[in-house]
Amino acid sequence: MQKTKLLYLTDSYKQTATATVVDVVHKSHSTGLVLDQTIFYPQGGGQPSDTGTIQSKTATLEVAQVDYHDGQPIHWGKAANALKKGDSATLTINWDRRFHNMRLHSAGHLLHEAVMQVAYGIEPVSGIHGIGGKNELKYKGIIDHTLLDNIQEKLNTLLTQNLEITTKMVSLKKLQEDASWVPENLPKNKPLRIVQIHGFDPLPDGGTQVKSTQEIGEILITDIDYEDHHSIVKYQVAGEAKKPTTSVSPTTTLQAFQNELDTVAAELQNAAAAKKDVTNLRLIFLGRHGKINQLTKLIRALPQKDKGKAGLKLNQLKAKILDLLKLQPRRQKLKTSWFDPTMPAISPPVGRLHPITKIFNEVEDIFARFGFTIATGPEIEWDEINFQKLRLGPDHPSRDTQETYYFDQERLLRVHTSSVQIRYMQSHKPPIRIISPGRVYRRDQIDATHLPSFHQIEGLLVDDRTSLTDLLGMLEHTVKQLFGPQRAVRFYGHNFPYTEPSLEVEVQTKSGQWLEVVGCGMVHPQVLENCHIQSSKYIGWAFGMGADRLAMLKYDISDIRSLYSGDLRFLKP
Repeated sequence: MQKTKLLYLTDSYKQTATATVVDVVHKSHSTGLVLDQTIFYPQGGGQPSDTGTIQSKTATLEVAQVDYHDGQPIHWGKAANALKKGDSATLTINWDRRFHNMRLHSAGHLLHEAVMQVAYGIEPVSGIHGIGGKNELKYKGIIDHTLLDNIQEKLNTLLTQNLEITTKMVSLKKLQEDASWVPENLPKNKPLRIVQIHGFDPLPDGGTQVKSTQEIGEILITDIDYEDHHSIVKYQVAGEAKKPTTSVSPTTTLQAFQNELDTVAAELQNAAAAKKDVTNLRLIFLGRHGKINQLTKLIRALPQKDKGKAGLKLNQLKAKILDLLKLQPRRQKLKTSWFDPTMPAISPPVGRLHPITKIFNEVEDIFARFGFTIATGPEIEWDEINFQKLRLGPDHPSRDTQETYYFDQERLLRVHTSSVQIRYMQSHKPPIRIISPGRVYRRDQIDATHLPSFHQIEGLLVDDRTSLTDLLGMLEHTVKQLFGPQRAVRFYGHNFPYTEPSLEVEVQTKSGQWLEVVGCGMVHPQVLENCHIQSSKYIGWAFGMGADRLAMLKYDISDIRSLYSGDLRFLKP
């Protein structure tokens, strides 16, 4: 049987076409048609199938579902009269449903780009764009719930840029060269369809897409769920399943505006009676492409003498919406109370940053001048990321002095912020320049220079050209910036499983003693390979320094425990 030509791959906006019936199948009370070509999108790739009609001269099939079977799309539905093999037919899709699905699918891709810009250490798994009423993206790894607002802000910024969305057919080799992520088990010997949002890497995709982000409308992230070390980002798209209308008639009258206003008011009343979800109501009525904004555009086309009346009526309707949603207007009258302006002011207590916070800020400023960015990660980490990808296997002896509290066999409190480096390398391509400050945990005995919990600043550089001298020069520069140009520094050989060669750095105290503050070295090739970075092409160096010990050196603190004693003298100006 000949393969069906998929017309939607080249033109997602095609609403009608002609085709020939290649085969007819029956199942229960449904008829299934196989066509020589189709504009109907079959369910798959997270997107629901199209619906519509297939009509010959003597029969009509109301298409309710399109599925793949043995690589062929089958159009299922109930037929008035019987379509026969060889019949010519006219195909018509339900355009409102198609365009709504296209918006959902494109919204999912744009949301993915926003997620990857804000979160890191995650890997895309799958997406659902409308099937079963679900709109969600699934990632391997944990996206902190506190990042939800940051992702939404990034998403809103992308939506304002009216980015072009294109699709084309490429080979698997071309996709692997251009894309930052490629799923496994893609066919090797046939062209693959990709989607690309302007300014971002292409992604494999077989669904239908709108042509620009302007056609998507408003996207709202509703929640982030977690399941077996996976994050599920849920979203909604505002408005009905039709193109947003931006043009208005230049001959709009006050009566026409009143008619539109009455229609929206009736919709609001029905929504209130039905007790619809507040989130959906906010999007429908107050969203960027919502009812209120559409009415505002109509006011612009009114005669000047009618604009004031229309604006007053629109504000009254908006007040009803705000009352329904239990939202308060942003402007509130301030309560006034009498006070004596001649009374002397009460000076508020003034403090300053904690020494460790100041060290964090200073080190971050130093490395920012050299193009380093700040990366953070979870303090509860997977054993694989915390140890194994750093060449610290389950039986490695150095783990005896590092292993901290385990929550189960796979999760523990991180012993270093090297785990952040692993997450970052897994989700970003070289060149890489990051520092990762944060709290870590060790099995250290408490004394004047050791605590079981302390702060660390680690750095990582991966590029196709760098050397050990670059690392040593960078660290010496950092010490001079922190402690002054006269402070002595010395390097000596050491051994770390994740670097080769490895070094430790000591700084001389004012009393003449030497204090070890930095461990460093060239990143071991196996660590790069563990993070899917070609060690034959890229080289890197890394370091880790204790922020607590740097604070002790800089501020002449003799006992590390003093930093955590709650002594307010550390915070007084």
